[in-house]
Amino acid sequence: MATPDFLSPDPLPPALELVTTFELVPTPSVDAGAGPLGRRRIGFVKRGSFDGPRLSGTVIGGDDHFLVRADKVLDLDVRVVLRT
Repeated sequence: MATPDFLSPDPLPPALELVTTFELVPTPSVDAGAGPLGRRRIGFVKRGSFDGPRLSGTVIGGDDHFLVRADKVLDLDVRVVLRT
């Protein structure tokens, strides 16, 4: 019985390949106050674009992003709709 690749003693590291690069234009964020995970700010992406060897297009504006800061760590949650 053959051993699956992911169980081999010396697995090869995954190959990384650039897919695209984003350029986003956000609106100023709004302070939403402190919460159980830290201080929260909310903002929106006005517009943007992305371009790369495998994927290109525009970012449809209006989607929101959340920034939570706790213990000098910034947790960034950005969700956008892409038009390819």
